[in-house]
Amino acid sequence: MDTSEWTGGASYEYVPYSDVSGSDYLHLYVPDAEEPMPLIIMVHGGGFVCNDCESRQAQFMYRYFRQHGYACATVNYRLAQEDGFPAALEDVKAAVRYLRANAETYGYDPDRFIIWGESAGGYLATMAAVTNDDEFTGVSFIGEDELAEPVSAQVSCLIDFYGIIDFPFADSDFRSQGSPI
Repeated sequence: MDTSEWTGGASYEYVPYSDVSGSDYLHLYVPDAEEPMPLIIMVHGGGFVCNDCESRQAQFMYRYFRQHGYACATVNYRLAQEDGFPAALEDVKAAVRYLRANAETYGYDPDRFIIWGESAGGYLATMAAVTNDDEFTGVSFIGEDELAEPVSAQVSCLIDFYGIIDFPFADSDFRSQGSPI
C-alpha cells in the first residue's frame, strides 16, 4: 500500500489481531491530534469469496477518511473458501475487540467506534453492530487471554453500504432481475 502522500500521523500495516489465520490482520492509521478521536473501521466486500482489506473500494474509503484527518482501520477476514460462516463475522468482531483493547496504545477513542462495510462487508459490519457481545465470539483477539475483563465489540455507529441483508430472498431477487446466481 502506498502511504507516501499521507503525513501527520502514525500508520500500522499488517497488524495481526488474531492467531486463528494469516488472513486476520488490519491496517490502521491514527492522525496526530490533541484529543483521542473516533475510529472508523472499514470492512471490505467481495461476496465473501474475494478481495481483502486492500481492495479498491476499501482503500478508496480508507484513503478518503485518512486524508480528512480521521483515525481509521481496514479489516481483513477469512473468506468463505478458507472457512464458512460464521468465521468472517467472528473475525470482524475479534478485530473490533482488538482495536478497543488497544485504543490507548494507538491513540483513538475506545468509546466512539464507527463500523462501515460495503457489500459482503456491509453484511459483516451490520451483524457485528447488531449482535450482542456474547454472540459470534469464537475467535479470540491477540492479548485477550491476558485481560481481567471482557472487551466489547459494540460500536456507536453503523454504515452499511449496499450490504446483503435478506438472504432468504436473495435467489428470487436475482431471478426477478435476470441476474445469474
